[in-house]
Amino acid sequence: AFAPDYLALDIQGAELDALHGAQSTLESVRWVYSEVNTEEVYVGCAQLEDMDVFLGGRGFKRVTTQMAGDVGWGDALWVRS
Repeated sequence: AFAPDYLALDIQGAELDALHGAQSTLESVRWVYSEVNTEEVYVGCAQLEDMDVFLGGRGFKRVTTQMAGDVGWGDALWVRS
């Protein structure tokens, strides 16, 4: 069976929803790269802190974040610790 070790997400604010649905896939993943939000760029979108809590609870640590200026969104990388 295919077991990815890298997951990249950029789905307009639905990244945390996708992670909730991919919990079995996360068991084999070593890196998660995702668009993140620090403001409600999309209605109801998860915030960066929500992503940290969810991924942290599954053994990941955020190692870098690059925000796109002051527009409330950017990208982050988590690594399995």
